[in-house]
Amino acid sequence: MSTLGAGSVLFCRARLDCGLMPRPLAVWGDAGYAIFAFRGVLQLAGHEVGVPRSVPGGVFVGVGDTYLLVNGFDGGATAGARRISRSGRRDRLSPTE
Repeated sequence: MSTLGAGSVLFCRARLDCGLMPRPLAVWGDAGYAIFAFRGVLQLAGHEVGVPRSVPGGVFVGVGDTYLLVNGFDGGATAGARRISRSGRRDRLSPTE
């Protein structure tokens, strides 16, 4: 669970950096998943912490996913994405790819 929480913090940061979510929503996700990761570390250390520590991350999943479903993804957010071609060179993706 601590690995899932840490990875989710990075994923929320990426959504913020790409402009896929408004700042308050992405920060809420960062905080919720940081608490989730810390809870996992405490459980590994032998401390029993209850389910309420998972609530901020869980509520973020519902709200954040609903936001993305209602508002959609910004096509320009991925316009600067790159791919590695067969020759090993980095190429810019065109909007049609």
